[in-house]
Amino acid sequence: QVRKYFPRAIELDPSFAPAYVGLGSYHAFGAANAILPPVHWPAAETALQKALELDDTLADAYHLLAGVELYYKRNWPAAERAFLRGAELNPSSGEIRHHYGLCLVLFGRSEEGLAQIALAKQLDPFFPGLHLFAGRILFFLRDYDGAIAYFTTTLELQPTNAVAHEHFGDACERKGMLHEAITQWCASLTLGGQQEQAQFLEQAFAASGFDAAVRALAQRQLQHLNERSARGEYVPAWNYLTAYLRLGDKEQALVWLAKTVEERNWFAFETRVTPILDPLRNDQRFDQILAVLPTK
Repeated sequence: QVRKYFPRAIELDPSFAPAYVGLGSYHAFGAANAILPPVHWPAAETALQKALELDDTLADAYHLLAGVELYYKRNWPAAERAFLRGAELNPSSGEIRHHYGLCLVLFGRSEEGLAQIALAKQLDPFFPGLHLFAGRILFFLRDYDGAIAYFTTTLELQPTNAVAHEHFGDACERKGMLHEAITQWCASLTLGGQQEQAQFLEQAFAASGFDAAVRALAQRQLQHLNERSARGEYVPAWNYLTAYLRLGDKEQALVWLAKTVEERNWFAFETRVTPILDPLRNDQRFDQILAVLPTK
């Protein structure tokens, strides 16, 4: 619903740069996180360029532009310049530094990424995503104990954060804490409005154990994805990739890995670092598929 107010604000005052930033944020954030299809990227770029034409001191505009440059245009040097310009204009922005830190990890610059998180903690200790972003980086670096510690803190501060519960569950699975993984995933599903799926997962785990429960839920989720797709809804390739991976269908998972890498969003780059895809990494096709992504 917020989407309709930004054009209205622009109509009322075409010279008000923050309205263009808001419009660009709607398109860029949605496309980057696969909430909206990639066709929204051009609208994001147009709005942000207009905002910077009107006022080139807007840190948020540069931050969003970094997303356009990386996830849409796949130009990491331009994205990094935008991140750094945004951080220069607003040195205390936790959001910019945490996002930049995550992206540095995508390009193998892990120590620099962790340094950005540490700096952000000093500059903006009250940023809501502080512990969640740090946990994500440590998860990508296979430091599961550290990731769990950060996700725990996130949920102490934001107990209804469905994303944190999901990532917490992923880390618990990697640690072999299977009961806790199910508990966290069920919490995530419930908070995300999928109470029925949560109950199914919990019951299947109790009846058949972890592996069978995860496969059964993946089968249900795949059916739901197909139904959504048949209705003409946008379904990110990443969702199909993870469903087939959970089902143990390696061939289909690789097919959807290629489609995920082709899509212009965050998940294309997450394929490089996430432990979730480790079962595919020993297949020579994995590196061949990811070779289309920029390395610098």
